[in-house]
Order: sequence, then C-alpha cells, then structure tokens
Amino acid sequence: MARLIKLARSPYPLPLAGLKTEHSLLCLDNLVEAVDKVLAAEAPLKRPFIVADPKPLTIAAMIAAMRQGLGRRAALFYVPKPLLRGALRAAGQAETCAPLFGSLVADPSALSRLNWVPPIETPAGLAALLRNEASP
Repeated sequence: MARLIKLARSPYPLPLAGLKTEHSLLCLDNLVEAVDKVLAAEAPLKRPFIVADPKPLTIAAMIAAMRQGLGRRAALFYVPKPLLRGALRAAGQAETCAPLFGSLVADPSALSRLNWVPPIETPAGLAALLRNEASP
C-alpha cells in the first residue's frame, strides 16, 4: 500500500490503466463495523470470518481514488501488460512490482450473511486516506 500511495502522490501520468487484476482492501471504519457486528451476534459463531471491503478494486481504480483525494485527476494511461512487465524487469523492479499483476481477492460473504454493511465504500476510504494525510 505504501508503494501505491507513493505512486499516487507522484506528479507523473502512470501506465497502469491496463492492469485489470483486482485486490481486496479493508477500510478501518469497515473493520470496526465488522467487529461490532460479530460481537453483537446472538448465536454462537463457530467459524472464522474473512473481513474485506465487498468490492475489490483494480490498481488503476485505487490510484484514481487516491489521486481524487489529493484533488487531482487520475492521469493513467494504457500500456500492454507484457510491455509494462518488460520495462519493470529492465528497470530491476520485476520482483517489487509483481503484486501489480496478480489478483488478491478475499470473500467476505460469510460476514455479509450477518447483515454486515460497511459504512464506507473502498474508493471513498482511499480518497479520504490521502486527503487526511495532505491536511495540516
């Protein structure tokens, strides 16, 4: 996440519009709401719960939301994945940027069956994160 925030803060257009893999995130307020929902459950809960915001986002959507929080446009453009991968490999960043190319999606459906409704949508949470960081 720190690398994505650094990318979002950069003043440059980014070649990430073509990355369509999705990643689950979790806003802190949504975690608090999930814990509250589990603790308030009347019946004993005999299973683990995966907590994640319900809608995963692409890397491009994450950057766009963060830049929106900074009051900026997304400034993302399309570069084919193989070309982007090759450029990162040539720059010695293949290992560090590998997570950009794979999905990481968690399924919070068991928690949703407890009527958990997250109070904040993921893009709004990302925008607020950078907006709050930028405030004095």
